[in-house]
Amino acid sequence: MVVVGNVQKVKTVHILLVDDVNLMCQFLNETLRVIPGVECHTASRVSTADTLLQRYDMELAIIDLNLPDGSGLEIVKQIRKGECKGNHDIPVLIFSGNTYKEAVKECLMFQVSDIIAKPIVALELRKRVQNHLNKRANINTAEHFQEIDKKLREANPPKEVKVKSSVVKNEPSEQTKVRKQLESSDSEAVNQFIKWPSDATTGFHQIDRRLKDLCFQLNHFHFYRTDKETYPTAKEDIKQIRMCLDDLNYAIKPIKASNPDLAIWKPFSERIKMISELPFDKYSTPKLALQGKGQFSKSLRTAWMGILTKPIIQRKK
Repeated sequence: MVVVGNVQKVKTVHILLVDDVNLMCQFLNETLRVIPGVECHTASRVSTADTLLQRYDMELAIIDLNLPDGSGLEIVKQIRKGECKGNHDIPVLIFSGNTYKEAVKECLMFQVSDIIAKPIVALELRKRVQNHLNKRANINTAEHFQEIDKKLREANPPKEVKVKSSVVKNEPSEQTKVRKQLESSDSEAVNQFIKWPSDATTGFHQIDRRLKDLCFQLNHFHFYRTDKETYPTAKEDIKQIRMCLDDLNYAIKPIKASNPDLAIWKPFSERIKMISELPFDKYSTPKLALQGKGQFSKSLRTAWMGILTKPIIQRKK
């Protein structure tokens, strides 16, 4: 804190948030910006994170390793090797959900400060961030990490990519690609939409898959409704959200009938109701005034996070 005359001025603390899920970035932003002086900068891609790291003197970074254009591990290495505007020894936190052991091992080699499991509890995350900001760890020199990276590259040189002749064909939409991915096997996929910890589940495969699909649809709608000037397919996407809700309710009924005493049914009911009661139709027109988006955006984020938090998620014993 800096004192100017009789006025106390809080120093600005720049924090980098990297996650390919738009709603997660906004949730992290809202969770951390209440800390005095904190200013968050969000990125959904490695390339965007690189731009922000060259522009701002970051004092902490929270990074998801699974990103559309590469691995968040490259961002971790970039920071530790001193290739950014700020210091190389800032606290670096990563998400651990569905992360390969080899990637986590490399993160530890680059002295990652903390590993965060999803789903995230806002108060716990805020406390951990404040602790890291207040107490810096003893981090090796940038030259040390440059040498480690050099040895890793020598041991695992990049494979040569052979260019094949192109064939012109109709490509599926990005939403279709992600949906197909969600409908594929539940093995650890690099770009899996929701990265729950491997030991976190509702306990029912059919419900877990439908929850992931619903979360994808909500995030997709939120991104286009709040970040784009026009949203021509808003009505169609609202239908998809309602279909996901109907499908989820359909899957729940027989499971609930067979397991009526489970504690998860009440929060399920409450959170599905929260989503069902959102005024989607009011926001179905292709174009909306900016002032009409704020409250709905906040309500949608609250409902989306509700799906990911306890007590719906049960850890396997």
